[in-house]
Amino acid sequence: MLDKLVLSLGALCAVAFILLAGMVGYHIGEGATIPAPAAEPQPPASTATAPAIPTAQATAPEGSITIPGFDRLQIAASTGQQTAPFYNPAGNACYFVISLFLPSGEEIFRSGLVPPGERLSTMALASVPTAGVYESSILRYSCYSLDSTQPMNGADVKLTIEII
Repeated sequence: MLDKLVLSLGALCAVAFILLAGMVGYHIGEGATIPAPAAEPQPPASTATAPAIPTAQATAPEGSITIPGFDRLQIAASTGQQTAPFYNPAGNACYFVISLFLPSGEEIFRSGLVPPGERLSTMALASVPTAGVYESSILRYSCYSLDSTQPMNGADVKLTIEII
């Protein structure tokens, strides 16, 4: 009897936690803007040039954070030093720390603080995965206050990483 009560209470707490986490996540991401991904695949990162950083953020509501979206990222298998297409749009009022995760959860890249209006010219991979296509990889944007570098909200963007 006591076991069933403890099990029921544990299940109820788990459901309440999941609902609370979902509500918090919804409210955190409420103001984020994610542009539509490019229609064409990017060329290999080792030879790609980074896109121009937009200077006007006409589509972003006041006080929101614009998150650049990527549908696909190609990385050369021959080197850990890659050209980086990542940037922090000029209209953002926060630093970005940009991280790249394989579907397994392995983090293969993490930037330092990227100020608004700046781009990464290169990225040093922690490890170069085996050649192949890694669907459902994660590009994580962690945001930090310009004044105090305190953590703010962030966003995870799913993308496909192709190691060639």
